[in-house]
Amino acid sequence: VQFSKKYLEQIKEWIPDTVPVVSTSKGIHAKNLEFMQDIFSSILGKEHPTLFFGGPSFAIGLMNGDPTIVTLAGKDMEIARKVQMWISTPDLRVLTTGDVIGVEVCGALKNVLAIASGLAEGLVGPNTQASLITRGWRDISRLVVALGGSETTLLGLSGLGDMMMTCYGGYSRNAKFGKCLAQGLSIDEAKAEVGQVVEGLPTCGAALQLAKRLNVDVPVLQSINYVLQGKISAADMVVLVMSMPLRDEFS
Repeated sequence: VQFSKKYLEQIKEWIPDTVPVVSTSKGIHAKNLEFMQDIFSSILGKEHPTLFFGGPSFAIGLMNGDPTIVTLAGKDMEIARKVQMWISTPDLRVLTTGDVIGVEVCGALKNVLAIASGLAEGLVGPNTQASLITRGWRDISRLVVALGGSETTLLGLSGLGDMMMTCYGGYSRNAKFGKCLAQGLSIDEAKAEVGQVVEGLPTCGAALQLAKRLNVDVPVLQSINYVLQGKISAADMVVLVMSMPLRDEFS
């Protein structure tokens, strides 16, 4: 997403007004807090048909022909169903939803949780890893609802499905980045080790700005951001989360 706006501006003159565009970018623009739907609208116009690809779909798995089920989100369901038929294959089952913002928020913030997953895996073990992911997912659910998304989306392919794959699937550059931080590498060293874009890094700060604007409590995301800002160590993040006030789980 950090580079999608500039790229789209460069190619927009070659995109016919009536041709649907499908976004596979996931994130929040760090400077202006835009999601891809906002970027499409500002560059292609509000009436341009746009759709958003979500769900558990590592590129390498798609290229290898692994059977995969994904979500295609769009505000115009007639267009969404047409594109659904066009891109579905025996190895790719595409389901539709009208919850664009829910799909976009889940797709963006699962990368932040993947960093936490890598941090926990590199430091301790699966108990801590699952605990951080679950409580972080609670933070994300609050943001989804506050932004007008559906709680049902959190339980679907673009929510729980994408989060599980990214945190546990083994190919995530965000999880690898978190694991590098847990091993004592600096932010720059960890980015160099990953060698690819770590979208969860700018997305975390952007998510906290959105949460502040909406008055949404996101304590686990805040703790992760402290690590990414270099304010505390990965080990201190775990201590911080574990020392939070005791409360009802779903309050």
